[in-house]
Amino acid sequence: MNAANMALKDDKNHFGQVIDAAGAIPLPDLAAAMGTNREMKTKVRGNCTAVCKVKGCWMSLDNPGSDPVRVTFKDYAFFVPKDIDDKREVIVEGFAKYDTTDVETLRHFAEDEGKPQAEIDKISEPKIELVIIADGVFIP
Repeated sequence: MNAANMALKDDKNHFGQVIDAAGAIPLPDLAAAMGTNREMKTKVRGNCTAVCKVKGCWMSLDNPGSDPVRVTFKDYAFFVPKDIDDKREVIVEGFAKYDTTDVETLRHFAEDEGKPQAEIDKISEPKIELVIIADGVFIP
């Protein structure tokens, strides 16, 4: 990532590459926009419903009518605040793709989210899911 495109440390609205809301599509429209493509560059608008409580190294976006979309951050180069899981609107720009998440990783995400051990233990199957690897996040 080019340092000239990185947000300043004291910027509480931009994380990773500096982006804005222009051209962002609503998250529920992403699957249709992808069509038969397994992956594509995208900018989406959605509401954060879960975030890694350990570091802020991933978040989940509400996707009405479908499973939430997990967002991770390119090259683990930046994190988001750990308190934005109150359905706060975010803009995410990056690379969307369908991916298989293994059981170990799903359990790790559930643990990071602070879910009870009984719920974590119930995770026993990998999951094919729509995910986004973000270059930048903007919290309007």
